Amino acid sequence: MKKLIFILALCLLTGNVFAQSGWQWVNPLPQGNDLFNVKFVNNNTAFSIGEKNTVMKTTNGGINWNVKNIGNATGRLIYISIVDSLVIFVLNIQQNLFKTTNSGENWVQLPNVPDMNYNSDLNILSFINSDTGFFSAHGDIYKTINGGYNWNLIYSLGAGTVSADLFFINSQTGFFSYFSDSTRILRTTNQGLNWNVCYKRDSLFQIKNIQFLNTNVGYAFYENLLFGGPSHVMILKTTNSGLNWFNIPKFITPYYYHHINFFNEGTGVLFETKTIANAQNLKAYKTTNDGLNWDVVANYNSAITANVMQSGLGFIVGFGGSIFKTSNSGSNWNYLNSSLGELAGLNTLKFVDSTTGYITGAAGIFLKSTNQGLNWVRSNIGYNNLTSSFFINSQTGYIGSEKSKLYKTTNSGNSWDTISLPFPHPDPRTIYSIYFIDSNIGFAGSETYIYKTTNAGLNWKNVFETGSNIINSIHFINSTTGYFYNYKWSYSPGNPSYYMIYKSTNSGDNWNSIYYETNLNTVAGSVKFISSDIGYRNLGGAVYKTLNGGLNWFPILNYSDGTEIKILPNSIIYLGSYKSTNNGVNWTVYETKVQTIKDIQYINNLTGFLIGGNGGAILRTTDGGEIISSVYGITSNEITDNFSLHQNYPNPFNPSTVIRYQLSVAGFITLKVFDLLGKEVAALVNEKQNAGSYSVDFNSTEFNLPSGIYFYTLNAGEFKETRKMILIK
Repeated sequence: MKKLIFILALCLLTGNVFAQSGWQWVNPLPQGNDLFNVKFVNNNTAFSIGEKNTVMKTTNGGINWNVKNIGNATGRLIYISIVDSLVIFVLNIQQNLFKTTNSGENWVQLPNVPDMNYNSDLNILSFINSDTGFFSAHGDIYKTINGGYNWNLIYSLGAGTVSADLFFINSQTGFFSYFSDSTRILRTTNQGLNWNVCYKRDSLFQIKNIQFLNTNVGYAFYENLLFGGPSHVMILKTTNSGLNWFNIPKFITPYYYHHINFFNEGTGVLFETKTIANAQNLKAYKTTNDGLNWDVVANYNSAITANVMQSGLGFIVGFGGSIFKTSNSGSNWNYLNSSLGELAGLNTLKFVDSTTGYITGAAGIFLKSTNQGLNWVRSNIGYNNLTSSFFINSQTGYIGSEKSKLYKTTNSGNSWDTISLPFPHPDPRTIYSIYFIDSNIGFAGSETYIYKTTNAGLNWKNVFETGSNIINSIHFINSTTGYFYNYKWSYSPGNPSYYMIYKSTNSGDNWNSIYYETNLNTVAGSVKFISSDIGYRNLGGAVYKTLNGGLNWFPILNYSDGTEIKILPNSIIYLGSYKSTNNGVNWTVYETKVQTIKDIQYINNLTGFLIGGNGGAILRTTDGGEIISSVYGITSNEITDNFSLHQNYPNPFNPSTVIRYQLSVAGFITLKVFDLLGKEVAALVNEKQNAGSYSVDFNSTEFNLPSGIYFYTLNAGEFKETRKMILIK
């Protein structure tokens, strides 16, 4: 009987796991959006906040974290102030203030605070109880006495002043640091009524991280703001409640952006960060003699800020949702998020079938999954940034990288051969695009050049040269006709940036420009043709479509958060979190949970994978994702009382007509067109949609339909209706 109960419980648990809706995090766990702050309640309980208005909570010392998104999912939480185990305030970059009175289980959005100066690594929000709090903006200090509902200006330093830190050690005594033409720490002993200078320095240094171990002993530090040389870090210490401060000998480092925390008097950690090869690198130093000497104790790829407890417990949080933990006062740090380790950034995602997928990334990262993306195995291909990939099948694939490197595998990525390309340019180039027509004929596009092979990569020849341009989106619609675009970025007004779309009709031996446009504001983008007439481009931040081979283009989506346009059968197009099921006439936006999308791939209309963020973010959906809204084709947001399918107009039509329908509840719907014999000729909609009124533009030329009688059928749950329409040419 016990065994039967266990089996039933396991089945229920498994059902819950696989029944999750929308996009679900695969790596890292619990989530992979950037974290900007972390604070302790006690040794077991801590909170961390970050992108997408993310609040994370642990109650077992960081072993597990519960994730919650509060407010609008586009926000960025940057400040947190903990009053006690129940009452916590958080603030995002949009000046939205949130409060919980039950330890983060529920949150209430309060009125916005006045405009404030954003600085991601500083805490300038400080509540001393559930009613009384302070924050600083542009050298001004505001106070609330009713839990954040109203704020009053209590101290102002005027224009040109930058707030640095605001910290209260008890209900009466607090400190405020700022800099303008000089640097100051102000002190209050009467809850902000009066402020007096307790430290000053007449030079451009920024005092940050005011921290008190008790009512008497406290630390702060400042660093020079001059870039291009070594960074000077000076630690300040007080032993009389901040009345006086004295300097600990300065620490000179090659990096910038520092953060210091002390576990106890004398023992502390210093963190320094620097952007290296498009990733954030962090070093951690430890002192046990009040900053006289420092030893390196950690070196990581992604971190922003840290917080520690006097018990020796500490967390570092940062880019890509990274969480590092120490239990021995900073001597050792453990990465908590993933068995894959730190992933500085992921670039390409390719599934060759329903089970086998490959991911490439920075620092030579190569990931492989053979179980539908549920688990990934990590290896490395060199040490350069892997920028492009193409897999002919599950065994054979090619990967391009920086430094003119091209790699090939014939055993599913277990080993790789390095391929030499005949670069005529002395400087190494980045390979941005790879495409193979078949197992032998393929192309590689870099800065300046396109290369072609006819013997599976054994030999390559240069078939096109553009100058100092980026070549991307190489693809072919058949064995002879192919396309790509090249982009040239310029900072000179007299020499504007531009991109050009090229076409080949002789298997890539020659290329001719078919479209040219200047003054774009972005490099990232893609071009995708599905026939010699119909194509799509995502360049300049919007999506356009052509019906005459690229001679003319018209907009179909005015914003996109993805790079590469991808197309599935049955008229499905997707780009980032946007998807269309009718060749771009209507679009639906989905909540993908990740702050930025680097690459996305659906293997069918419901099952998809994506990578993104500033780390190793991998997500998976098996139900098409959670719908936010339809952004094109909605004629009314009003929820109707019943389902209905309207007669198309005009009818008869040539070549296009509009089909309208109404949904009373959200659900998965299909709208398909059939001929007189009952054969499906077009799938116009095949997705989840919210309740509301919709319209679909059906263009018969996109499906090469002859004149005749056709039927269109709407299926929405138990509702099904069919109507007749006539195409006359």
